[in-house]
Amino acid sequence: LIYKKWGYQYFVPNTTNAGYSLLRVKSVNGSGVATYQFNSQTSKPYQVDPIASRWQMQLGIRYNF
Repeated sequence: LIYKKWGYQYFVPNTTNAGYSLLRVKSVNGSGVATYQFNSQTSKPYQVDPIASRWQMQLGIRYNF
């Protein structure tokens, strides 16, 4: 009865290692002016962090005398 995606931590990777790009160059004319086109979304621009998405618990004990 527990949903397995509760507690997932999502993040957007930096551009040096991301495989997702929003625009692409469609063409460049003779004077060097580029025409851009939006890419269709084939993948998600975010990823699930496998380390921070694990369930965590903290226990504490206090002993007074």
